[in-house]
Amino acid sequence: MKLNVEAGCFLPMKVTAKRWIKKKVPGCIINIASMASYVPLSGVWAYDAAKAAVKNLTEGAAKEFAPYGIRINAIAPGFFPAFPPQSTGKAQWDVIDLTDTLFTQ
Repeated sequence: MKLNVEAGCFLPMKVTAKRWIKKKVPGCIINIASMASYVPLSGVWAYDAAKAAVKNLTEGAAKEFAPYGIRINAIAPGFFPAFPPQSTGKAQWDVIDLTDTLFTQ
């Protein structure tokens, strides 16, 4: 929680927004959330809770700082294919070929 919420989100937003408000500078802050902010992953409950807190803090701060011209958003990177321990050389999702769908439109 300290790393994801306090050190990585709350304190940087607080320091930056305070300075921008004082100098009347509009700006944008982007926090790093996770897909675990929306749907918890099994086995990593502390990570899930921390990323949900980042999402919630971002939404609250966005409302708080909007009158000062400061936008606060978060990105939530999704999952990425990983090679299994007994790798065949193909990522788990390589079986699904989306190239026809993506490049023919």
